[in-house]
Amino acid sequence: MTKYRDDRDALRHRAEALDEALQRAEAKLAEAQAKLDAHERKDVEDEKRVTELRQEVAELRGVPVEQ
Repeated sequence: MTKYRDDRDALRHRAEALDEALQRAEAKLAEAQAKLDAHERKDVEDEKRVTELRQEVAELRGVPVEQ
């Protein structure tokens, strides 16, 4: 009976360790996803700004604006 109990305890501890590792990995994933989302929003904003600046430069040069 002792071996069975030891095996169960070992499996329980292993399951707990895996659950903790999963929680840490999920937290890291959520953090990385949030950072990626922020970078994607910034990329969109940057692209809009670049387009505005290109239009401004074209107007200053007297060149038709390309879309």
